[in-house]
Amino acid sequence: MHEKKICKQSPSSQIPSPYSPGCFIATVVYGSSNHYKLEVFRDFRNNILFRYRIGRKFVWFYYRISPRIANNIRKKEILKRFILYSIIEPIHRLIEFLLH
Repeated sequence: MHEKKICKQSPSSQIPSPYSPGCFIATVVYGSSNHYKLEVFRDFRNNILFRYRIGRKFVWFYYRISPRIANNIRKKEILKRFILYSIIEPIHRLIEFLLH
């Protein structure tokens, strides 16, 4: 049987609205799109990255690859923890430092 994809990828020619729900790596590792730490990532995207062309390109690239990665790690608890503590949390702390 084929596993049903949980997240749909956006068309490659578009960047989803910054306010649209998505299925991204941080959402999967935190377990909810409403996790309070995700607000820091959203603020950084909306207030910093979207200001610059290179930032918008990065967001487009991330939105393109992240749903596939999120789907691949969704049911792998050890991998989710590894990504959370080795990648997501350090980036979160860096962004908090830069924004404040």
